[in-house]
Amino acid sequence: MIRKRIELLCVVLFCLSLAKARGAVFLSRADLVYYKINPQQFVMTQVSGNGKWLFGLEKTESLSLESKKEFYLLRVFKIGIRSLTLVKTIPLPIGYISNEIYTPNGSHALVEADWGAEFLFVNVKTGAVRVIFRHILGKPGFRGGNLLFYHHHHFYGNGYFYNKESLDIDNALAEINPHKKGLAVFKKALNIGKLQKNLAISWGHQQAFTFFPPNHGYFIMTPLNFSKIHLIEADGPKKLKSLDKGLAFGGMAAASENGSILYLVKHSAAAREVVLRERGSSNKKIVIYKGAAAYTYPFISADGKTIVVARLDLKVGRMSFFYAKEKNGFKLKPIPILQNRHMGTFRFSGNGKVFAFYNITGIFAGKI
Repeated sequence: MIRKRIELLCVVLFCLSLAKARGAVFLSRADLVYYKINPQQFVMTQVSGNGKWLFGLEKTESLSLESKKEFYLLRVFKIGIRSLTLVKTIPLPIGYISNEIYTPNGSHALVEADWGAEFLFVNVKTGAVRVIFRHILGKPGFRGGNLLFYHHHHFYGNGYFYNKESLDIDNALAEINPHKKGLAVFKKALNIGKLQKNLAISWGHQQAFTFFPPNHGYFIMTPLNFSKIHLIEADGPKKLKSLDKGLAFGGMAAASENGSILYLVKHSAAAREVVLRERGSSNKKIVIYKGAAAYTYPFISADGKTIVVARLDLKVGRMSFFYAKEKNGFKLKPIPILQNRHMGTFRFSGNGKVFAFYNITGIFAGKI
């Protein structure tokens, strides 16, 4: 047993020294197993806004936990200059996690569970978990959708309010107050139903969307005549404006502080763009890349001053990541340690300084 631990420690030190030489720290799958984490059940979910914490979820196979109806483990890692260390494990008493979001300092988490029927508030520092809302048959409530975010010291999520017969009565963007309980947790910030109806009439089918409270949003829409796809900016239910159009959009990401939008648009096989649009009356357009290369998976910092995109080689199942900063004129540069890597999950801190990447080899974390 002692020999095995020494051998494992040597592997850990080798991996860490190798990663640090390339500008990042690294935890291998063997390191995760050492921490009693099952890599096959583990999903890396977020990096805290300040870049100090990495969060992941593991679906537990522990019978003792399942008997208590705690089906997930929230794994909390400390991102250091020379290390990536598991510091806390918090059992979550839910059967299925739909979404989760963290405060910028990583101290608290809002968790949406069981397909939007339940919401929990987690104190990451103490490990305390509190159910703030749960669907009860015969009572009105709110059903969460697929979007959760943190904006100007408040949690928000999309979904719909329903009556005591559980019938949808109001599709909305709601402000979520974790310090309340029951239906009082949710306060309507925007009538999404009315906005989506106006969008459908004017622009057709909705492909993707993101919101900024109280009434601002961006939507990728396909017109009913199947002409070019449009990126629409909505300022309330009625003020709708097309910002760009193309044959296809490869995704979009929004800066949570200032409302800038990063998106990828294809005009032809040889003409693709990575574009940053500033929010405001001018909607200043910054073309970060223009050419034939197909970039994907856009990420943007909270202040809109740092972006990350990826390029895929699907033939060999590899991916590479690139970043650009406002202070450097938004010139794309490679993230050295994330070139030609096996496919995986990338996450980016809100302050635009720290990244994490998880694939079949393990977890990489470093600075940009």
